[in-house]
Amino acid sequence: MSCCVNPVKEEQCLFVTYQGSSPFHEMWSTRYAANKYLVMKHWNRIVVDIRNLQSMPTTMEVISLASDLSSDMPRSTRIALLISSEQAEYGKLVERVARIEGVNLHVFFEIANAKEWAKETAHDGQIKMPGTTA
Repeated sequence: MSCCVNPVKEEQCLFVTYQGSSPFHEMWSTRYAANKYLVMKHWNRIVVDIRNLQSMPTTMEVISLASDLSSDMPRSTRIALLISSEQAEYGKLVERVARIEGVNLHVFFEIANAKEWAKETAHDGQIKMPGTTA
């Protein structure tokens, strides 16, 4: 597996990119390290790019990961998941499970849209969901 974790100080956002084949336990450990970094820096934005990931986690692994995210990350954390069009069904599942678990995750096909959404918050401090106005 190839994984790149890139913190961008100016945007207070962590960018995580996965490529190739990635066993679930490696994704899990990278997610754990990314979460530690977000907490240490007091950031609440992460963009995860899996467009070039060759194998997807199983449904049970997705549920497990979403459950873990909901217990580890502050509710204010915004997770933008960047996927390819071929991963659309998988993306819908991840988004649905994450929301059930209370994780603020949204799926995108374009990096610009993912970055823009990750940075948004409403004027009253409440989290702004996609398609809403502040």
